[in-house]
Amino acid sequence: MPTIYNISELMLKALGHDSFLRDVHALLLMDDTVLLASSREKIIEKFTILMNFCSKYGMVINEIKTQMMVINGVKADRYNFTVSGVTVKHTTSYIYLGSPFTENGNMKSVIKIHTKSRVKDMNKFKIFCAANGTMPYMFKKMVLQAAVATSLLYGCESWITNNLKDAEHLYIGAVKALLGVRETTRSDTVLIEAGMPSMKQLVRERTKRFMEKELSAERGSDTPLIRIYKICEAKRGQVGSIT
Repeated sequence: MPTIYNISELMLKALGHDSFLRDVHALLLMDDTVLLASSREKIIEKFTILMNFCSKYGMVINEIKTQMMVINGVKADRYNFTVSGVTVKHTTSYIYLGSPFTENGNMKSVIKIHTKSRVKDMNKFKIFCAANGTMPYMFKKMVLQAAVATSLLYGCESWITNNLKDAEHLYIGAVKALLGVRETTRSDTVLIEAGMPSMKQLVRERTKRFMEKELSAERGSDTPLIRIYKICEAKRGQVGSIT
């Protein structure tokens, strides 16, 4: 028996292939949905199908969170549009499943948005260290490692860049709080003293493990990531817009 999400996917696939995206029309995870289209006309067509689907099954769309991003394209592609009373507004960045995405595709801007949202988590750790000065070092280090792994490094598998200054600043600040040293202390000395890897090492290790897993024979070639990766590789250099 097909699920409600299978039905919405089938309705979109009935459109056939959409330029270089072929039959990759949407990413669906629970109530978090991303529509992919090669042009403004196509995204409006797909959004109309989604609105009809929601109307049929009594689902409500959160208009505030419903936005569109345009990769490449022209100014006219970025104009708001309305379907069945729901207006979709243009945005240059969006947080999806906890990870930021930007219209310009600049990894530096992605990391900047991500680290800005994680400042409070690193500040909480600093407060934790100040309030628990007598706690054994090994336990405070375990708390830091957990905070870094679940918060600061969340989604870092896609950070294909060496420019990690914003994330490194937060990371080093937390390590210095762990050791109880001044902010002016050399970063390399701090990492050696704490016996902790650099931010670049942590990110590279996670990226390597993730890509090895995705590209392994056991995973096959039908995962959304691999399918989109292959499409992009085949169409590298093609100018167009993805909404």
